[in-house]
Amino acid sequence: MRTQTQHACIAAILIALAGCSPPPVSDTSAPARSGAPISSPPPQPPAGQADTDADDFFFETADAKPMPAMLSEFGAFQDMARQIPAANVIPYGLNTEHFADYAHVRRFVRVPQDAQIHYSTDGVPTFPVGTLLLQTFSYPAYPPDPALPERLIETRVMRRLETGWDGVAYSWNKEGTDARRALAGGIVPVTWVDPAGQEQSFRYIVPNANDCKRCHENQGAMLVIGLVLGNVNLDYAYADGSRNQIEHWLQRGILTGAPGMPDDLPRLVRWNDSTDGTVEHRARAWLQVNCAHCHNPAGAAGVSGLDLRLTEASPIRLGVYKPPVAAGRGSEGHRYSIEPGNPQASFLVGRLTSCDPAVMMPPVGRRLSNAEAVELVSEWIAGMHFSESDAQKLIAKQREIFERLKREGEWIE
Repeated sequence: MRTQTQHACIAAILIALAGCSPPPVSDTSAPARSGAPISSPPPQPPAGQADTDADDFFFETADAKPMPAMLSEFGAFQDMARQIPAANVIPYGLNTEHFADYAHVRRFVRVPQDAQIHYSTDGVPTFPVGTLLLQTFSYPAYPPDPALPERLIETRVMRRLETGWDGVAYSWNKEGTDARRALAGGIVPVTWVDPAGQEQSFRYIVPNANDCKRCHENQGAMLVIGLVLGNVNLDYAYADGSRNQIEHWLQRGILTGAPGMPDDLPRLVRWNDSTDGTVEHRARAWLQVNCAHCHNPAGAAGVSGLDLRLTEASPIRLGVYKPPVAAGRGSEGHRYSIEPGNPQASFLVGRLTSCDPAVMMPPVGRRLSNAEAVELVSEWIAGMHFSESDAQKLIAKQREIFERLKREGEWIE
């Protein structure tokens, strides 16, 4: 734990860094909404066309009964293998997705009849009791055959109870006809051919119940991560045409309280679209979705002092000239999380690149490194510029303070 002296040291460094000149970070969304629909394989399924909900839909109540043993028991799909959702189960997409070892992801939301999602000014909507969220992860058929369906690996389910959210993963059978509850997780060998024509093989990890909590739990409560309104403010190719998702939800009556139409609302940029925002916008969007749920003052990685939320404007809390606090050997001998202009010496980049369980970040949910995201974050860091004299003075002062604290035994890494 940090001592009062350490906290005073960090406060002094924060004040000192405020006088440096990092790239601006306060505006992290693009100024205008792109009208292009999302385009990520596989083709997203159409929403169910029925006017009313089925009477036997599994999760109509707030009862905290156990999750069903089989995914089919939810009644969320009218065609399990093709991932065609049931009536009033709505497919959706995200501007920036979390990395899941290059798996394709289909997403669905279901709000109980006569219930609504409530808009919040912080962008995190309030979901009614009875809401169901589903994510199905899949890979192209192997050997490659466009006539064959994708191989379904797992579906993660979160449900909103009176007491909050809970969640569990379901592992699909080889036939792709149903998925069984996997409280203990699992390992699935996967082989596919990537868009570059290269064969890829690895062992995909289906998360166990504790893994789900490691990402979604904050101060003892499970939270939704990806489905924030800025991240769903995009056009979606529905069965009857492409239109903005928020506008669609407003028209269907499942969203209320929005202060305007989509063009007036915040929008997270697409991290992998070079025409959407600046390099900084896109790098920070990726970090927000993949890292900030833990790396914030109240998160599981709050002890690190690293805050990767879009709202964070302090350079050192973003990692600029920030020495390791709780990284263990994850720093791999580097002095700073971010060394401006030098991504190779920044251990933030090293942790995103590594697949060593003791080093890599995020620590769960992946076996592979997201090479394209690492390249983007590296480009962002490479483009950072500080006043040379101010930076050197600050580095010298930090080194002096931390060396003294270590000599006195008051700094514990």
